[in-house]
Amino acid sequence: MPNNLVPPGRYVEELPTSLPISTAPTSVAAFIGEAPHGPVHYPVTVTNQADLMTTFGATPASGLGAAVEAFFVNGGSTAVVVRVEDGSRAAGVELGLRTLDAVDDVNLLVLSPSTPEGQVPDAAWAAALRYGHARGTFLIVDPPPGLSAAKVRGWADVVGLTGTAAVDAALYFPRLLRAGAGGAAPVAVAASGAVAGVYVRTDVQRGVWRAPAGTDARVVGTVGPEVRLTDGQSGELNRQGINVIRALPGHGTVVWGSRTLRGADGFADEYKYVPVRRLALHLHDSITRGIRWTAFEQNGEALWARLRLHVGTFLHDLFRRGAFQGTTPREAYFVACDASTTFPVDIASGIVNIVVGFAPLKPAEFVVLHFRAQTLPPVEPIDWV
Repeated sequence: MPNNLVPPGRYVEELPTSLPISTAPTSVAAFIGEAPHGPVHYPVTVTNQADLMTTFGATPASGLGAAVEAFFVNGGSTAVVVRVEDGSRAAGVELGLRTLDAVDDVNLLVLSPSTPEGQVPDAAWAAALRYGHARGTFLIVDPPPGLSAAKVRGWADVVGLTGTAAVDAALYFPRLLRAGAGGAAPVAVAASGAVAGVYVRTDVQRGVWRAPAGTDARVVGTVGPEVRLTDGQSGELNRQGINVIRALPGHGTVVWGSRTLRGADGFADEYKYVPVRRLALHLHDSITRGIRWTAFEQNGEALWARLRLHVGTFLHDLFRRGAFQGTTPREAYFVACDASTTFPVDIASGIVNIVVGFAPLKPAEFVVLHFRAQTLPPVEPIDWV
């Protein structure tokens, strides 16, 4: 007679644990801006320009429509759109940011002006940076219209795009020229939507660990950059942590530079470069999601060994795909999860700690990430007396 029968009325569901770690998305972009109609302060996912037009009536003549169109034209695939009532006020943009809390996957963040050639309120940028840094979302910044190359860095500092949170933002200068309607003169528009599309295209074709810059990072759907920068100007902006958009003979309009706003030479930040920071965000997101099963496990060597195995397998796959530097796994990454990372006080609190290092630029020069996960509390001994 079978010995695993369940009495009537009782059902046991076995939850799968210790599953392999899956790769988290990297290329979902959120757009916040005004639109003629559609839900307000509610995130809606669109996958093409027709979806945007149907839901929001946002044509390329609007700031939101132009940004999302440029995103799709340059390689974007999934956009989360939040309509705000008044994009000219920072408070409206901040309210739109908070609605993104309901969305699991948002990797990139774009603020759209009311019109393509318009300006996002200065105060909104600092709010967007705070929000993005708190949830691990990367902000793409547009300078205001009419700003000269010499004043870009100063503007970023004045509006609050500074401090350690600035690792989660990148600024691109100058704006892009878009063909005028009916043969009119080209107009200068915000570049962030197009740049976000280049990010996605790079992720798909080469990996999130590759710089979304260079001759492969061509920007389509534009007449060219608003300002033609010299090599000297480009180099100086790059040293200040500002990325440029250039017109190169034989290559068209390209993104040239991949520094975060902590990427100025004087900072010497470990997240100086966009791909290093975005790879770290990707690792954090993927591993955090992939180890949730520890909440159903006892904290001890058996659990630590399984975590080392699964996290190590995930990192080794990225190593084989070229995400890290080094010719051997030892040079490329490490995983630590044992009594040196998880102490008795952690075990008593139901916490397991994992330390991960990866080498994004040079072999054995590691950027270190720390993870904490819940476990079952320790089993109390039974007093039979």
